[in-house]
Amino acid sequence: MAQDLDFIFNPHSVAVIGASDNPLKWGNWISKSLLESTWEGKVYLVNAKGSIVCGKETYRTISDIGEPVDLALIGIPAKFVPDAIRACVKKGIKGIIIITAGFAETGEEGKKLEKELLETARMGGSRIVGPNCAGIYNSAVGLNATIVSFLRGPLTLISQSGNFGLNLNFFAKKRGLGFSKWISFGNQADILFHEYLDYVKDDPNTRVILMYMEGLKNGREFLKVAKETTKSKPVIVLKTGTSAAGTRSAASHTGALAGSNEVYDAAFKQAGIIRVDNSYELLDVGEALAKCPLPKGNRIAILSDGGGDATMAADAAEREGLEIPSLSKETQEKLSEVIPIGAAHSLKNPVDFASEADLWCFANCSKVLLEDTEIDGVVICGGFGSYKDTFPGFENVEEKISPVISQLQRRYNKPVMLESNFFLEKPKSLEILSEQGMPVYGNVEIAVKSMSCLVKYRKYLDSSREDKEEPVCFSTDRSNRIKMVISKAKDARRMSLVETEARSILKEYGLPVSDFKLAKNKEEAIKIAKEIGYPVVMKIVSPDIIHKSDAGGVKLNLKNESEVLKAFSEVINNAKIYSKEAEIYGVIITPMEDKGIETVIGMTRDNTFGPTVMFGLGGIFVEVLKDVTFRVAPVTKRDAYEMIRQIKGFPVLRGVRGQKAADIDALANIIREVSILAIENPEIRELDLNPVFAFENGASIVDARIILR
Repeated sequence: MAQDLDFIFNPHSVAVIGASDNPLKWGNWISKSLLESTWEGKVYLVNAKGSIVCGKETYRTISDIGEPVDLALIGIPAKFVPDAIRACVKKGIKGIIIITAGFAETGEEGKKLEKELLETARMGGSRIVGPNCAGIYNSAVGLNATIVSFLRGPLTLISQSGNFGLNLNFFAKKRGLGFSKWISFGNQADILFHEYLDYVKDDPNTRVILMYMEGLKNGREFLKVAKETTKSKPVIVLKTGTSAAGTRSAASHTGALAGSNEVYDAAFKQAGIIRVDNSYELLDVGEALAKCPLPKGNRIAILSDGGGDATMAADAAEREGLEIPSLSKETQEKLSEVIPIGAAHSLKNPVDFASEADLWCFANCSKVLLEDTEIDGVVICGGFGSYKDTFPGFENVEEKISPVISQLQRRYNKPVMLESNFFLEKPKSLEILSEQGMPVYGNVEIAVKSMSCLVKYRKYLDSSREDKEEPVCFSTDRSNRIKMVISKAKDARRMSLVETEARSILKEYGLPVSDFKLAKNKEEAIKIAKEIGYPVVMKIVSPDIIHKSDAGGVKLNLKNESEVLKAFSEVINNAKIYSKEAEIYGVIITPMEDKGIETVIGMTRDNTFGPTVMFGLGGIFVEVLKDVTFRVAPVTKRDAYEMIRQIKGFPVLRGVRGQKAADIDALANIIREVSILAIENPEIRELDLNPVFAFENGASIVDARIILR
């Protein structure tokens, strides 16, 4: 895929269809950008009137150009774009960027127009960026096919929104940050998100990839490419449009709870993508990852010239999962040697000193902290950058300290970031720090969050090296047996499997389901109960009754024959009252399980990412608190363990108030096998195992529900 896009990002010639001599129009701005860029290719300007544009002769049509054209930029009204595409295809142009808006984003008519131009381009083997985009920039060859200028730098932006990309570049330039590649692709009518990511993942000039994402058209391919990308480059995403994707079936807990935002979040975690909450964080975290070495762990030191800033930083660190360890006696003694007597308010961590005593404490204390092998990174916060204008006698001192601080990060290969209350004033001392490779922020919380993102990425890299995709052993015999069960249900025009059918499928995957048998009458119920052994559980089996408890179709802890007889009558009668039209197959009888920790494991098919697995604690945790996690199938063992640890109720599984810990390995194995089941059986739309009892040794699936597509 990547090599297919080089003709767009590294063309020998570009034609601008819609070039204009009007200085207020896009066709004029982008013509100037191309002509004034350092790109050495040929620029052909196409203007229907044949006007002079930017002092250059124009062509009335693309066909009038007598030489080959690699890339066309189209910025004419939407109704004329299909004709322009046909002319480009006839000319043999392989790369087309459509700046024009007014297509799928506007409604049904726009969708038809977009479909028409896409079909035309595909017939000629052309690829389209856009429509409704703001162009591209490639610093490697100096190509600027946008309306703004860029600084060269280590960032690459892949953005669905043109305006967002333009705004981000504005703020990046203010901070001296530049781009290797800048891509605005709008509606992704043709070239999809994952193809752009695949193209830039091996770019030697890109250190960090930033993404603005509204939606994906091929989530599984994106996930595949993203996993490859994050092995060598950090990827940061701002994902908007976080509401649930459409109305979902409530036939299972998993289907009801799996909103699009939760599934996107899960996919990002699996791929090692760092997700941020707003546009400011995208640039802030990107700067940290572009400039800083990765920490070895999550132990940080906080250095401040004021108690308030230090306290806020400590609170933020705790929220972000960072440790602030107490400093060793040896380190505290070293700090006391570089801080003037009486100026230290705290040496334990955070380190708080009265900076007006000696500004060199910022550098000297940082050095001591970075020398400590128990410290993985340092956050400096407070008033550095303000002393020159605030206090007499400190002229130019900070400007001398800044290079010393910035050198410490390189010397000790540990991340150092600084937050200054005077960030917006842009003092020279802060500019020096930024220019020499240290991130500088105006908010203590974002400084700490950026540090935590460095930790998260390091942790992901370390764990992904140990995590290998386990091979999925496909069994033809198993597949055929399962197909027979599903075909039987579909032949009967059923969209859900009854519990006996669901359990038979689970057994094919070696999942822990207890003995079970279907009883069609009282005599069979008594016989089966004796075979299984008392106490037993009895549940209604009907394709028309999904929620058995709601129908009064469940009886627990039946200890003898008389209780079985009574329960059979009640369950059947309750089912008939609940749904007069319900077809009743009988009752399923299973052993009465010992009470373990109640969990829920499920699967649903997301519109973007396909089969997606859920885990959570059962009971009130899933019904009310919705304390669940998701991952996209296939789920590795590492993914499964992360799902389990991620829920807020995880301490319950570890054992609380004398309760024994649950068998995490057994739960992880069920999650893994459910993900394999989902991949091998595309006919299954939703699966709900609820509850799954987790014991000290092992686990047991007590109830199973499968909904077909």
